Formats: sequence, structure tokens, C-alpha cells
Amino acid sequence: MASPVVTEGLRSAVHSLDIGTFLTKRKEVAGGQRALLTYQVFQAVGVQMSSEGGQSCNKDVKGRLKKPSPGDQLLNRRSQAVGRRRREEHQEEELEDKGRDQGGLREPLALASDMLLWSLAAVFLHSLVVSTASSSSSSEEDESSSEKDGEERSKGSHGHWGYSDQDTWALDFHHCNGKSQSPINIDTRRTIFDPSLAPIRLEGYDLTDEESLKLLNNGHTLQLSLPASMRIISGFDNIFTAAQLHFHWGTKEVPGSEHTVDNVHFPAEIHVVHYNSKYANFSEAASKPDGLVVLGGFIQIGLHENENYEKILSSIKDVSIEESDTEIPGFNVRHLLPNNLDRFYRYNGSLTTPPCFQTVNWTIFNETIRVSRTQLAALEDSLKAEHNRHLSKNFRAPQLLHGRQVLSSFSTLPGPEGRHVNVPFSTNDGSSDDVSAKEPGGADGGFSRGDVLATAFGILFCVTLLSFTVYACQQRRRSSRVKKEMRENVIYKPATREDV
Repeated sequence: MASPVVTEGLRSAVHSLDIGTFLTKRKEVAGGQRALLTYQVFQAVGVQMSSEGGQSCNKDVKGRLKKPSPGDQLLNRRSQAVGRRRREEHQEEELEDKGRDQGGLREPLALASDMLLWSLAAVFLHSLVVSTASSSSSSEEDESSSEKDGEERSKGSHGHWGYSDQDTWALDFHHCNGKSQSPINIDTRRTIFDPSLAPIRLEGYDLTDEESLKLLNNGHTLQLSLPASMRIISGFDNIFTAAQLHFHWGTKEVPGSEHTVDNVHFPAEIHVVHYNSKYANFSEAASKPDGLVVLGGFIQIGLHENENYEKILSSIKDVSIEESDTEIPGFNVRHLLPNNLDRFYRYNGSLTTPPCFQTVNWTIFNETIRVSRTQLAALEDSLKAEHNRHLSKNFRAPQLLHGRQVLSSFSTLPGPEGRHVNVPFSTNDGSSDDVSAKEPGGADGGFSRGDVLATAFGILFCVTLLSFTVYACQQRRRSSRVKKEMRENVIYKPATREDV
């Protein structure tokens, strides 16, 4: 066991932090007791330091160890300022991203909704215009006095009117604004089968070449005068006498039939005009309610020349100038019409040119007639109107039905699910025509096929645009979230002297 002197010396050395003395004194202690004595000495010294204010000493030491130098303080302040600035920028970016997400979603949605509203507004305005035109054309027509009818009759088809100003016809010929105007669009889905319609029987149509017929260019059409020996003897309540036939056509690009079938125009149309035989002549019968019957046929382009039409078209160059005429030999006029006269549509209408008397019982044959492209071109390109203008597109636009019924002499075929399938138009050679739309008519009181398709595509476009806009906004928001997560993973730490 160490002596009290050695123990006191160790304690003094430790207390004074004299390490050299402590180590020298420690060697005088036996090896077995050295560790225990050292522990006891440090424990005693530690208790003494606590009781003598060692805590203040430790605080002073800690203060000296923690107090940074002026250079370290400057670095710390700079790093803290940089950290604050980066945190503020990060917060500002988050606010901007959030605003862009909300604003970016609102702006495209607002644009898409505006476009949709504009499309719906266009459809509404279109329907409003159609309904306004319908109400205007269906206004009550004034019954004209016999004097006014006489004036319009004297103007006849030679008055100062043209196909380019059809909207103004009613200013001079008030019947043109009536409710039973022609031509019309024949909607085959709405025609009514009437088994009481009698077949049409013709008499005197087979003319001999000894008879001569007058071919006239009246400035509006190519007209062939017909003899009174040509008559309709069956199919109507009275016998009707032939007066003249004429044509309506367009151009190579624009088909020119006056009547349309399911809003389809044909290249040309022939009209054979008859008047009721109980009247003295055409002029007298024209203004009578039961005065006129017109047989109409659609002309299409075929592969071969039509020999019967060539009897007229071969002389067309002789009447190229307005009001010029020539004589052609007679022929079988029946061959200008379809082979089958038993299948037809019928409705009450009007003359398709001024004075637009609403006195015509119309018969439109279901079977079409074929001519060659060359023959139709002769009709389209050879004639001149007033002021030496080219005579073409001499057809009136289809008129509204105003509740009139269109009857058919044949029934439609039953289709699947109880629906009815329209019978396709057939030609003289027995083949059927797959009628394809050339020019919309839209005169049956509703929207035409083109209007419906345009509206459907407009709505489809708006829906597609809206879907794309929503998808783009979702992708943008997803990208913003990814960027935000990447920024949150970045850790800012103060710079140190070694980093500088």
C-alpha cells in the first residue's frame, strides 16, 4: 500500500495538471496497486474541483474551445445568408409552380370551353337562320288580282330574271314566295306509298320525221315545242296535252338537276310540260289550280351515246345565240323518257321559273336516263344567254315542303329491324345506280346531310381538343411534381474553411 506522502504527491500533481510529476510519483507505487490508486486520486481530485468551482473552469474551457475565429464567423454568416437565399428561392419556385399548375389548367380548359361554346353558338345561329328563312318563305301570300296575274303572265319566262338572283324573284313575281314551290328535295325515307296512283299512259309521242319541231334557245333553257297530238291519256283525272319540253343542267363540276333525291343532285333534268285539255291553251291553264302536269326525269352520264337525245343535241349549235331557233324533224319523243314509267314520285308544286304559278302536278320518275359525257358537255357549253353570257347552272334551288306530302307509286323494301330500305334509282339499261352525294339540297325543312356532318365533326373536334388539353395539363402537373421532389432531395449545408 502506498504511503500517505506518495498519495498526496500524486494528488497535488493531478490537481496542478503537472503530468510529469504525476508520472514520476506513480512509478513509486507498486504495480498491483497503481491502477486503483490512480483511480482514487482522480476521483478525489474531481470531487474537489466540483466543490471548488470546477464547473466555472469547465465552462471557461468549453467557451474557449467553441468560440470561432473572426474568419470562421465571416464564413458562417455568408453560408447562412446563402442558405436563407436558396430557401427563399425554393419557396418562390414552389409558389410559381403551384400558380402555373392552377393557371395552366384553367387557361386551356377555358379555351376549350370557349371553342365548344362558339361551335354550339354557330349551330344555334344556323338553325335560327333556317327557321327564319322558313318562316319568311311560309308567310301568307296575297291573292293577286286578275290584272296582276295577267301582267305576270305577259312577262312569262321572258321577263328580266336570272338564276343568279333567285332570291329577288318574289319582288316581281309574288307567287315565287308561296308555300307550294318547286323544285324540292325528295326524302325517300318520308315518301308515302300510294297504291291508288295509276300508271301513266302516253299517246301520240311517236312522231314521224315529216313533222317538224321548233328548237329554241330562250336565254334560260333549251326548249323544244311539242304538237297538241301528244297527250297523257291515263294517270290523271283529265287528259293533258303536251306543250313543250326543256332541260336544266349545271357544269362539269356542279351537277344541275333541279329536283334532288336524298339531297343528291343529278347532272341534268328533263321536263315535259302538259296542260289540262279542258283549257284552250297553255297560257290559260298555267294559272289554274288543276292546269299543269310536268313529267320529270333525271339524266346521268353513261358509256354510250343516246341516239334519241342526239336528235336534239346535233342541232344545238344552230341555236347557240339567245332567242335563236331552228326546225328539227320529228322523232319518237317517248324515247327521251325512262323505259319504266310506272315507278315515280308525285307531289303538288309550281313552275320552277317565274311567274312560279303553284299549279303543277309533278311526276318524277324513279328510273334515270343516260347520255354520254360528250352529249352532256354539248348541253353545258354550247348555249349563250343575254349579253353573250354562257348559259349554264340554269336550275333553281330546292324549296321547302311546308307540310306537303310526296307520294310514291312503289313501296320500299323492308330492311333489318323493321326499317325500310330505299330502292336505288335504276337506269334505262336495267342497272341500278349507287347514288352518291354531289351537292347538298337541304330544302326539306331541316338540316341537310352536309350540315349534320359539319356539326358532328365540329363537336367531335371540340371534344378531342378538350380531352387533349386535360391530358396536357395532367402531364404538366406530373412533371412539376417530379421537379419538386427532386428539389426537396437537395440538402444545403454551410460552407467551411476547407470548402473555400
